[in-house]
Amino acid sequence: MTMCGTPNYISPEVLERQPYGLESDLWSLGCILFALLTGTPPFECPSVQDTLLKIRKGKFQLPDHMSEAVQDLVSKLLNSDPNSRISIQDVVDHPFLSEYMNSIKPKDEKMEKLKSQIDVLDK
Repeated sequence: MTMCGTPNYISPEVLERQPYGLESDLWSLGCILFALLTGTPPFECPSVQDTLLKIRKGKFQLPDHMSEAVQDLVSKLLNSDPNSRISIQDVVDHPFLSEYMNSIKPKDEKMEKLKSQIDVLDK
């Protein structure tokens, strides 16, 4: 097994050269979500060695300004135990994403209405 990629997003199981699968991708998703919301990766350190040590220990700090829902999702994605990590279906069903998806539905409905009105004008 060969390791490649950005050290900041590597899962503990890949780091330990253990078998890995979708759970490792979900870990990376947690790292990406954290970075998108904070501007820095969750395990960022001055040296790669320190970053990898932090990943091994599963130590990261969630900012207080994050909503409870996003803190819950990130924590479940960055669970050091791949067998206990949140599943992809549970990510999709998670309140953080559900709330977001519900918040954009009215805009989509307005867009559909606008498109249908444009179609009428084109005829």
